[in-house]
Amino acid sequence: MINWRNFIGVVALIAITAAFGCREEPVGAPCFPESDDGSFKEQKGTTDLIETRSVQCETRTCVTRTTSRNDIDNKYSFCSCKCKNLEGHEVDKEEDLCECPPNTRCSEVSFPIDDTPDKVLGRYCIPSCIIEGCVDDSGLLSENYQCTPSRDSDKPWNWKCRTVSGK
Repeated sequence: MINWRNFIGVVALIAITAAFGCREEPVGAPCFPESDDGSFKEQKGTTDLIETRSVQCETRTCVTRTTSRNDIDNKYSFCSCKCKNLEGHEVDKEEDLCECPPNTRCSEVSFPIDDTPDKVLGRYCIPSCIIEGCVDDSGLLSENYQCTPSRDSDKPWNWKCRTVSGK
């Protein structure tokens, strides 16, 4: 026999957990890859890994970009979305393409890998300072500065170059 009070209590607990569970982050918010599974590409000192089932991100897409410039290695992981498809088309609701928020650019992250699903291929929103790097007063890339996530939770895409502590 079913104990209806317990049954209703369990259903209510599941509904509350679903409604107030983990917060999903919008484009630009830091995320942590849940696995090494995903599609990746290495090009000109930049390696990209795209995870398309990230429960941390509102868009379900967590991008990890590792850059190597002038012997400076940086690794960034952030929520993103696909902003252009392979043909270069922008915002298209049928293909789940998005418009990049301020301080991000629609950057090429294409994958010449045979087993990469077509729905992953295209361009993604990347914070501008990750693409451009951080420069010092003389205009040279500097290890004293690093592109860091926004401190404003209402504008997670607003990454900035900041001084690295201890340098």
